[in-house]
Amino acid sequence: MSDPRLHGFECIPEMLRKFGEHVEWPRFTFELDPAHTLIMKLLRKGKHPGAASLEIKEGGLWLGYVTVAGEFQPTHNASRMPRPVKLLLWNLLQAIRLDPETAFAAHGIRTGTCCACGRTLTNAESVELGIGPICRERIFS
Repeated sequence: MSDPRLHGFECIPEMLRKFGEHVEWPRFTFELDPAHTLIMKLLRKGKHPGAASLEIKEGGLWLGYVTVAGEFQPTHNASRMPRPVKLLLWNLLQAIRLDPETAFAAHGIRTGTCCACGRTLTNAESVELGIGPICRERIFS
């Protein structure tokens, strides 16, 4: 039986699927720290269509995927990451699981960019909410 802590992440592939109705290559980008950026991409083909692939941008380190049913299936790469980065990743995944809008907003407020489209947040409402109005509507409507 798999670890119950790895379940309950179905919102991640679901949000990517919704965003994918509007963009060709749906992905979310989260800065874990200045040296590590997490990219979540929707898998449309292959062994796990509809799942979310997770990777660290720097070096293309594939961490695993979140199934449509919400189970995070980490690769051996995830266990070999430095402990502080693993903790940042785990905290982000937990934040997304508990309150996706707040997790997305926290990234945008901290970095000044939308984690969905990557654009700089410019108008006051977007800066305050941490996500642009179009992306917010497409993901959370």
